[in-house]
Amino acid sequence: MRECLYYWLVEPIRQSFCDKATFKAAVDIPIETTTGKVHFAIFLEENGLPAYGRLQFACGDDDRIPEARLPLLQSVKEHFLSVLRLEFSEDAYLFPRPIWTFIESGSEYSVGLKMQVVESAAVFDPLVFQKTFEASFEHREEVRLLLDGADKRIPLQYRYLSLYRLLELILRPDGQWKKDDLESALRPYGDRLKEEGFSRSPVNTLHELRDSCAHIRTGQAFGVTHLNQQQATRVEKFLPILLDVCVSLVNSRFGPSLTFGRGPKPIDAIK
Repeated sequence: MRECLYYWLVEPIRQSFCDKATFKAAVDIPIETTTGKVHFAIFLEENGLPAYGRLQFACGDDDRIPEARLPLLQSVKEHFLSVLRLEFSEDAYLFPRPIWTFIESGSEYSVGLKMQVVESAAVFDPLVFQKTFEASFEHREEVRLLLDGADKRIPLQYRYLSLYRLLELILRPDGQWKKDDLESALRPYGDRLKEEGFSRSPVNTLHELRDSCAHIRTGQAFGVTHLNQQQATRVEKFLPILLDVCVSLVNSRFGPSLTFGRGPKPIDAIK
């Protein structure tokens, strides 16, 4: 029987991460599920502060996470962060990317990882800043929404809603969608959406995911903000496409005095 060890690192993360079968958890919490008991454990660093949380669960004979476990992963992650903020620090955050590996049930193991931040030297050009500031001031709301949609530090649902609001500013200025313009803006991305597994039309998918992000419930299902890993995954797949749609629209409306492109940073403003 194979098991999955699934980790969430608590920020600020260290340069190295290690977990061994011999490590003693500060907290070990059994969680009953419909497919049996799983264990959630918290481990501390040398100063007694939380370093990472680990969920351990059976995954059959294959080294893959069963789809049925996705809601559990989402719920444990969200509650882990909630309780950290209640009982440890209101400013607690988890590293954006989880880590996982597979082991044979009951076997000894050692999981290690070294991390390094690679940053290019930033250059500030006062003249370019001045020109961009002046060119974009009239469209500052659109610029802010575009940048928020590209900011990976912002929760997924708010990034999506920022870009959706940007579409509204451009294509729904009087409260009514310019449907032909909206369909034209999304049509070039139809093949990409199909490749990502979206079967509905681009416009219907856009609105459906907006409802998931904006509401706690959509029908009988929870939205992205409340424990629906599958919907979160769909939003994550759609978001880069929506960002490209918005960049194209902004460039066509505000260029050539102000244009945006996808570069080393999520969004680069270019005069």
